[in-house]
This record gives sequence, structure tokens and C-alpha cells, in this order.
Amino acid sequence: MNAADFPLMLDWLNKAHVKEWWDDGEDTLEKVARHYGEDDKEAARFILLEIETGVEKPIGYFQYYQASAGVVGIDQFIGEESR
Repeated sequence: MNAADFPLMLDWLNKAHVKEWWDDGEDTLEKVARHYGEDDKEAARFILLEIETGVEKPIGYFQYYQASAGVVGIDQFIGEESR
């Protein structure tokens, strides 16, 4: 995930089916950039891609992080309602 993905992430975070489970209040592009920025070393973040007929289409989000000693946490959502 990089800065070019932030507008897409903002769009997904504002969708009702994502916000139901992933709601950190009102999201803005600046808030997304701050929280998911490239300088954040606490989590590894990825845009999930579907590859259909050789074309990559972003469909969701995945992250993993060290939750505590010996424990890894994961979070994910499908951003595209059609998926």
C-alpha cells in the first residue's frame, strides 16, 4: 500500500458495509494518509487485488501487525460491494 492508494482507501472506508465493522469516525484523505502512511512501521498493509483475464483490480484491504509477544493480529475487508 502506498500514497496512491489513499483515495481508494478513503472511498472504501466511507462505504456502509465497511464502516459497519471498520469505523474510526469521520474519515478524510488527510486522516487516511496519517493513519496508513508509508512511515508507519507498526503494520504491514496491502491492497488486495483480483486478477481477471490478466487485469489487476483492487477489491479490498489486508494488514498484519505484532499484537503482543508471539501474537500476530490481522485485519481485512472487501471494499468492493460486488465482491
